[in-house]
Amino acid sequence: MAPERAAELTASRDNLAASILALKEAPPQDDGTKKAKRAIKDWEFDVACFERMVAQIDGMLSPAVRKEKPAPEVVPWVQMGTMIAAVPKGKRAELRVSVNE
Repeated sequence: MAPERAAELTASRDNLAASILALKEAPPQDDGTKKAKRAIKDWEFDVACFERMVAQIDGMLSPAVRKEKPAPEVVPWVQMGTMIAAVPKGKRAELRVSVNE
């Protein structure tokens, strides 16, 4: 990985880590209403997503630590490449960003 790209990824990781800390410092208050319970679920989902993205970036920055993954199934409509990030788009969908050689 090029040093410039590693620096960009490190900066992105630091920003995400700061966002996680800010979210954890100000959790929503539970007053027993449905709206508050929904806000708590959304908050927990956001924290989990940011933590997953930080873990993905950590894996990209330290490839020696990563475990060898089994070969993926060949699906004709999916482009094979190096996945950079997976951005959650709801409970059952995500936007995947990858780079092909």
